[in-house]
Amino acid sequence: MKYSGYNFNAKVETQPLVLENGAGADDLVIVTTMKNEVVGINARTNATIYHIKLGPEISSQDMDIWKHTPTWGISATPVIDTSTNTLFVAAWLRKNANDNRYRDYWIFSLDPANGAQKAAPVRIYGQSQEGNDCWFNDADAVYWQNGQKRQYVYPKLRAGLALTGNHGLVLAFAANGESYQGGRKNPHGMVVAYDTRALLGQDGFSRQPGIFCATAFDSWGAGIWHAGGAPVTEGDMIYVATSNNGSVDLAESMVKLRFIPSFGGARPVLEKIDFYKAFLDERTSADDCLWDDNHSEVSCGRANFGKAGADWDFGSAGPLLVPGSSLLLQGTKDGIIYSLDKYNLGRNERFKWLMSKPPLVASYYGGDSAENWDRVQHLNRSLPCPAAGHSDHDWFIPCGDPQFNKMHHIHALAFAQRDRLGGIVYVWGENSKLKSYNFSALGGTLPTFRAEGAELASLNTDSPGGMPGGLLMVSGKPSSKSAFPYAVDFGTAILWAVFPKYGDVNKGFAEGQLVAYDATTILPGNKMKRLFRTGDDNHGGLGTMSKMIPPVVANGRVYVMIYRVGDVDNCTVPDNQLKVCSQLKVYGLK
Repeated sequence: MKYSGYNFNAKVETQPLVLENGAGADDLVIVTTMKNEVVGINARTNATIYHIKLGPEISSQDMDIWKHTPTWGISATPVIDTSTNTLFVAAWLRKNANDNRYRDYWIFSLDPANGAQKAAPVRIYGQSQEGNDCWFNDADAVYWQNGQKRQYVYPKLRAGLALTGNHGLVLAFAANGESYQGGRKNPHGMVVAYDTRALLGQDGFSRQPGIFCATAFDSWGAGIWHAGGAPVTEGDMIYVATSNNGSVDLAESMVKLRFIPSFGGARPVLEKIDFYKAFLDERTSADDCLWDDNHSEVSCGRANFGKAGADWDFGSAGPLLVPGSSLLLQGTKDGIIYSLDKYNLGRNERFKWLMSKPPLVASYYGGDSAENWDRVQHLNRSLPCPAAGHSDHDWFIPCGDPQFNKMHHIHALAFAQRDRLGGIVYVWGENSKLKSYNFSALGGTLPTFRAEGAELASLNTDSPGGMPGGLLMVSGKPSSKSAFPYAVDFGTAILWAVFPKYGDVNKGFAEGQLVAYDATTILPGNKMKRLFRTGDDNHGGLGTMSKMIPPVVANGRVYVMIYRVGDVDNCTVPDNQLKVCSQLKVYGLK
C-alpha cells in the first residue's frame, strides 16, 4: 500500500468524514480541528477544497491535565444529514475573542461541499427537563480567581454527534474536572438534542434543545464520552453509556431516551425510557466481595478503593447495536462486554438481565505497580463461568484468575454481520491482543472464542496504562449470500485497526501501527490471518498515534489520523505549550 499525507496546523481529535463524489468526480474528505476549523480535501489529489474557521478556540491550559492539548475547539466528530445535505458541527468558542475565561458551545449548519453556513448558528444553553435543576453552561456557576470571575464547570464534548430518524440532532457531554463542587456548580453528564428543522431556520420549530441530565442537581458525574463514539440511535430512540460513578443517579449506566421533536413551536423533549445500572454495589460492598449471594453482583466493592474506584467507566466505549436483534453490546473499563436487551435493559446490576451469560471478558492487565488494584483480581475471580444444569441463582461460579493476570479497558467494538442470526464481534482491549468471537443475535446463546491477532497493544506497559488498545473498523462488500440488508460478504471482509506498539496514548504519546486482518479466516492455533501492517519505527511506520480515532475506510482508501509532536513545521500553539498538531494519512492500493 502507498500513502499520502495532509498536515494540519492544529490538533485533530475527530474522525474524518468521507463524502462520495463530494469533490466533483472525486470523494471529499472533511476534517475538523481543535482550532475550530473545517477543512475539505480532495481524496484523490490531496488538494484543499475549502478551509473555514468558525470562531476563536479555547486556550485549554486550565483543563488539559496531561499538557498536550494546547487548544480546544471542535472535539466531537460532526455528522452529515444526507436528507438535507447538511453538515452539523459543534464548536467551542470564546464568548469574547480576547477573553479565555468564558466559553460557549455553538451548533453550525454547513454545506458539506463548500463549508458555507446554511443558517445562523445556535448557542447551546438551557435547563434540564428532568426537574432536577441541572443547567447546561450555567451562567451562575462562576468563581473568583485573582479578582476575576470565571466559569466554574465546563461541559466537555467528546462523543460524536448523531441523528435520530425523526429530525433529532443528538450531542452527549461529559465535563472537565469530574468532581463534586456543590449545587449548580457540579459537572453532569448531559444529552442535548435539537430539532434539525429549527437549526436550518424553518418556521414553526423551536430552536431550544431538549436536555437530559443523568444526575441530580446536588450530585455529579455520569459523563458521556464513548471514547469519541457517537450515541447510538434507532428511529426515535437514543442509547448512551455513562461513566464516573461519583453519584447515586445514572452514573455507570446504559440509558435509553426517546427524542420527541418540536411540535407547534414547543421545545423538543428527551424522554427517559429505560436504563441499566451496572455497579449498584459501588456504595454497599464490603472489602471482601465474595460473600454468599455474590451471584447477584457484577462488580466487587469498587467504590471503596479511592480514586480508581470512581473511574470504572461503563461508557469507555460506544454502544453497539446488533442489527436485526434486540442485542445491545457495551465494552467497559473493567474489560467486560455486556450484552443487554434493548427492549428491557434491566434497571439494575444483576447478571441475570444480561442476554449472554457469562459476559465476554476481553482484556486484562494486572501488573505490579502501586496502583495495581488487588480488587481487580477479586473482581475477575468473581466473574461467572457456565455450569452444567445451572439455575437462575446458582450459575455464578468463579472462573479463577484472569488470563495472563491482566485486565484493562475496552475502547472499541466492531461487528461483521453474517446474516440475520448473527456474525463476528471484534475487540482489542488495552495491553491485550485483537480477539474475535462468534456471536449470535439470539438472546441467551453464549458467544464462543474464534481467533486472535498476533500483536500485543502497548507492549511492556505497566498497569494501569496502555490506552487505548486497538481502534477498529470493518470493511467489506454487501453480502452476496444473505438478503439481510446489514450482512457483509465474508469473502471480502477486512478488520482494520490502529493500536499503540508501546506506551500510553492517553497520558503521553506512543508510536502507532496500522494493521489489517482477514476478518473471517482462522489459521491453525486459532490465529487470525494478517494482510497488512505498517513498518517499524522510522521505517515506514504509522507515526505517533492519535488518541481515539479509528481508521476510516471508503472506496479503496484507508484514512488514518496521527499526531505531529515537537518542533514540526506548520504547527503553531499558544506560548509555553507543547507543539502538537495532526496529519491525515491516506493509504491506497499500489
